[in-house]
Amino acid sequence: MTDELPHDRVGAVIELPESAAAHALRVLRLGVGDEVTLFDGTGGEHRGTIVSAGRRAAAVRLEGFDPVEREAAIGTVLVMAVIAADPMDFAIRKAVELGVHAIHTVIASRSQGGLAGDRGERRAAHWRAVAIAACEQCGRNRVCH
Repeated sequence: MTDELPHDRVGAVIELPESAAAHALRVLRLGVGDEVTLFDGTGGEHRGTIVSAGRRAAAVRLEGFDPVEREAAIGTVLVMAVIAADPMDFAIRKAVELGVHAIHTVIASRSQGGLAGDRGERRAAHWRAVAIAACEQCGRNRVCH
């Protein structure tokens, strides 16, 4: 997933975020000349070709935009209590892969820690990264919130 991409900029070269570049280069073992599909979380997919690859960076030339919609017609919301870190990540990952449109967390009497302050913001950012990775894994092009 990248920051919001220009839908009308065929030929533009963009730098991938470090996490996306690392995934493409190290996990998927892609290189210069390989075709990729990018998404920015707002729907649709951008076709592109990797034009440069370094140790921690990659650049992609945008080849076109496809407004394909991969979301289910009926939105599903998951409300779940905050649980321990690893099980929470697993639950978020699987919910996204199953097509949940939104996940709302609540604090229950046996929840693992609160969501106030910096710690809550860090946990929310981590869960968003887990959701983005799950979207990449299963082919969704919108990130649940």
